[in-house]
Amino acid sequence: MTLVQDLQQVLDKNRVKSRLIDRYSYARDASFYRLIPRVVVQPNSPEEVAELFNYARRTKIPLVFRAAGTSLSGQSITDGILVEINQNWRGHYIPKTAESITLQPAVIGAHANNYLRPYGRKIGPDPASINAAYVGGIVANNASGMCCGVKDNSYHTIQSLKMVLPNGLILDSAAKNADQKLKTEAPEIHAGLLDLKHQIENNKTLRERIRDKYQRKNTMGYSLNAFLDYDTPIDILTHLLVGSEGTLGFISEITFKTLPDDPFKSAALLLFPDLFAAAAAVMPLKEAGAEALELMDRASLRSVENEPGMPPELKELPDAAAALLCEFQASAENTLHQKVNAGLAALKCLSLLFPPEFKDDPKIRAQYWKIRKGLLPSVGAVRKSGTTVIIEDICFRLKDLAPACVDLQDLFKTHGYDNAIIFGHAKDGNLHFVVTQEFADKSGVEQYRHFMADVIEMTAGKYDGALKAEHGTGRNMAPFVETEWGAEALNIMRQLKRLLDPDNILNPGVILTDDPQTYLKNIKPLPTVEAVVDSCIECGFCESWCPSADLTMTPRRRIATWREIKLLERGTGSERAIARELQRDYPYESVDTCAVDGLCALGCPVKIDTGKLAKHFRQESHPEWANKLADWTVDHFDSVVNGIRLGLTVAAPFAQVIGNKNAATLGSWLHKASFGKIPAWNRYTPGGAKVLPELPVDEPLDSKVETIVYFPSCLSRGMGTIPHEKHTKSVPEALIDLARAANISIRYPRQVNDLCCGTPYSSKGYHSALVKMAERVTESLWESTSHGKIPVVMDTSPCSYRIKTYDEILYGDALEKWRQLTIWDVVEFLHDSVLPKVKLTKVKGEAVLHPTCSTTKMDQEEKFLAIANACAETAVVPEHKGCCGFAGDRGFLLPELTASATHREAESVGHCKGDAGFYSASRTCEMGMSTATDQPYSSILVLVYRAVFGNQPT
Repeated sequence: MTLVQDLQQVLDKNRVKSRLIDRYSYARDASFYRLIPRVVVQPNSPEEVAELFNYARRTKIPLVFRAAGTSLSGQSITDGILVEINQNWRGHYIPKTAESITLQPAVIGAHANNYLRPYGRKIGPDPASINAAYVGGIVANNASGMCCGVKDNSYHTIQSLKMVLPNGLILDSAAKNADQKLKTEAPEIHAGLLDLKHQIENNKTLRERIRDKYQRKNTMGYSLNAFLDYDTPIDILTHLLVGSEGTLGFISEITFKTLPDDPFKSAALLLFPDLFAAAAAVMPLKEAGAEALELMDRASLRSVENEPGMPPELKELPDAAAALLCEFQASAENTLHQKVNAGLAALKCLSLLFPPEFKDDPKIRAQYWKIRKGLLPSVGAVRKSGTTVIIEDICFRLKDLAPACVDLQDLFKTHGYDNAIIFGHAKDGNLHFVVTQEFADKSGVEQYRHFMADVIEMTAGKYDGALKAEHGTGRNMAPFVETEWGAEALNIMRQLKRLLDPDNILNPGVILTDDPQTYLKNIKPLPTVEAVVDSCIECGFCESWCPSADLTMTPRRRIATWREIKLLERGTGSERAIARELQRDYPYESVDTCAVDGLCALGCPVKIDTGKLAKHFRQESHPEWANKLADWTVDHFDSVVNGIRLGLTVAAPFAQVIGNKNAATLGSWLHKASFGKIPAWNRYTPGGAKVLPELPVDEPLDSKVETIVYFPSCLSRGMGTIPHEKHTKSVPEALIDLARAANISIRYPRQVNDLCCGTPYSSKGYHSALVKMAERVTESLWESTSHGKIPVVMDTSPCSYRIKTYDEILYGDALEKWRQLTIWDVVEFLHDSVLPKVKLTKVKGEAVLHPTCSTTKMDQEEKFLAIANACAETAVVPEHKGCCGFAGDRGFLLPELTASATHREAESVGHCKGDAGFYSASRTCEMGMSTATDQPYSSILVLVYRAVFGNQPT
């Protein structure tokens, strides 16, 4: 049998991915290496992992685990079997005390902290990638981060692990009989671990070397300190797996000891004349109690100085300047003030360019941290096209930090890395440096080889530092383990690897290697492909935001696959044939199932909206007649909306007669029978909308009365209530009544029935129609608002966002007119203008909210929640809220996208009461969430209406 057939005997066929598009899209991770797997598999249980181990041992095919793929040293790629740990490994458990948390390996680190937040607790490790990295990878790399240092890193906060060893043995280190089970079922491993422990304990020089090195951050090689810190083989093994990078076994469950999450925090961006001065400030600030001290040189600051919220003085800094992001944390406000004052006292003796200003405002602190966490991708994004981004992290004793910074800068100059940057966790002596490298010819390879030789000599030789502090040894430092540790320690590590993985099936070449040139092989090419995504360095920060992640592809994989296609198209005949096969699968996997919601840009440090790539491909795919038809609909948009209204009005009674569920079943059959050409009927598809209530369009403006221009979306004009909604008041009726209750004068824009924000044209890639409609809308609103004097209120959040971003498509006179308009989303309008002017009676029960993607992108989630809290007894935004994937018409044409996008949020909603109702701010999102949860979602306007006028609007 073939490899794929063999693996299908172990796993379900749909969890053995062998198509070229699967293999090539997983060929890359966040590192600068690339390997194409032979197959991608998705086990669901430790038992299935054990079976995969057995198969790998029999066939000698290497096997590598991939969690989030945010590893920076090439630990999650392979040319063998790639084991993806994702959607079936997301469970968590918190005991009543919350002094621990048990997590499966595919839980995102930030989600673990979200689960713990109600208890005032957090996990120890806090890497910059915590919003994307999975805890499995965090533990496998012994991640630390900005605040945790050594004492609270993964190694020191692990309470227990469940694991699968390469021999197939499944162990739970928390079990009372775990050590006995190891001794009984794997006696050679049990005895071998004790033997290694005795070797180390009997070697005074090595023993002292280990103790010294682990006082600081160090992830170079295996965690040899486990042999000194623990006595029983099971405890030693548990901590050896931490930082083992998937080379010793599989971690199927992690129990962390949790830490208090101090609620009071204050941060400052401290600016110094040079890197030496900044590094010299670390010790006094650490002694003052600083919890975090993040170092940034001038080059790194330059990459982010134009970001929103950054101090304007960043742009005026001298070339040699540097910064420290300093944060104090405390359990009580007065304690925080004492710490800040101690820090200010320490700073009086230091040389700063500007007086220090500590900020308690969470938004300002969040902006500081967002900038710091996005430094690597931000810097990588401004690299020369075609170059590779390389990051390494090294660690020094604090007394050596300042001179080491200067030496590193000198190495950049010596080897011609003019755009290199330095940043890192200065409190721990941990520096990260980033260079961009060309590997297209031998000279680039030789430049990098000589540079790394000098870095290694400076770090491990001159300063006796760590060549890896927290990113894991990976491939880039594997040849230099002996250089740092010496022959005796390397011998212990090799014995350990042979003991646990004698067949060398797990991640060969990572941590330990016999090839001194491995760090120069399998370098990832980053070809120029499309301007909208060329700045992507494949960090993976976008993936947790993507609604199609569990169905088809993520933004990173969409970009990576397109790069692979472009590379292959330049190759041999067989390579071009592979490119053609990839292109056959690419439309559905990447273009059709992209919700183009733009949330990926929120996760991306350089704000790449991969949806724009999908729109570009959709635009290119349209025949000329389709573009002409789109242009025609712009000129006849009233007829389009009337047609939608009529169709829904006719269809709704038929669905009621046969039952909405039966109608949905029939619609699904027709959808499948037509190969997706006939839209799927949704059991929460609304009926046709009522005709708009009459309102004035043009009347004299009374400066004494607050006035708005109300632009009802085409969704509100075409779609009415959905089945099982407990009210009959339309969205326009509700908004008009609320405006009048708040004594706000209201009018429509001119030609309101001919207007659309343009979102349907944008998402489908009809650019000329989009621009044409945007120009019409702008002109209408310009005239209807007395040239921008009156704000415009939208009742649907995606429409608000679209008009607010017209500057991306308009130019000339239309752009100037748009710039003078004030556009209010329905959330802004209700929160800022209606609620302060009306009397509210809280609706009994809990309101469950679904913030739309646009609500999130417009930074209106806080106001959205505040509205619900003002109008209901309690309000909740469920865990795992995200894009519903309905995306205009995607929910009709690709219902599987909505089902996949909503399943985690729907599960969370199932634990909510929702007795005050379910609410969002877009009719299509409400349809998607209603279908996912089997609860009727309504506009947030309905909740406010109920609080103002009574229980149900009728």
